[in-house]
Amino acid sequence: LHTWFDLLSPEQILMAYGMTENLGLTALRGDEWLAHPGSVGRGFRGTEIRILDAQGRPLGPGELGDIYLRAPMSSGYRYLGGAPPLPSTPDGFRSAGDIGHLDADGYLYIADRRADMIVTGGANVFPAEVECALADHEGIADVVIIGLADPQWGRRVHAVVQRAESGAPLTEEQVIGYAKSRLAPYKVPKTVEFVDQIPRTAATKINRSAMIQARGG
Repeated sequence: LHTWFDLLSPEQILMAYGMTENLGLTALRGDEWLAHPGSVGRGFRGTEIRILDAQGRPLGPGELGDIYLRAPMSSGYRYLGGAPPLPSTPDGFRSAGDIGHLDADGYLYIADRRADMIVTGGANVFPAEVECALADHEGIADVVIIGLADPQWGRRVHAVVQRAESGAPLTEEQVIGYAKSRLAPYKVPKTVEFVDQIPRTAATKINRSAMIQARGG
């Protein structure tokens, strides 16, 4: 982002967050992002945002929960191919499974997909946070974090790493050591696997379920 800010200007950059299910939209300019780094913006074109806990109760600023959106354009959503309806509230808010929080100014922050969350030793780990921390290492070209079955932890945090082409090859100990310098202990990968290429779609998406199944579930 800072590269784009240098090329253009923060006021000329517009970022947005939406869902395939057309539940609503958030947006913010680059100068807003600088004041609220990491945010995906506030409700756009009538979109309203709620953060709810597992019991459907509203959460306050800074509290992590399920993201629910309501917008005028979402009223016509139809389910095709037998897909189950999305979680919804009686007054029309719907969730597509993302977890996040609002700040005191109403800006939304995304933590991860609930389906991707790893419960390890009773603690919740969001793969996106670990991936962002490791991606800053100059020796890592790409990384995906998944949870693998483990008799001690229930699920252990496992890093699938694609090494950068330049520089000395990374070792498992180096990856874990770097993670320890940037993350809480329970978020640090227990194991590291190196691959030639991490499979991504044209939209840069990862099939985490397939990666987990390929490694024994």
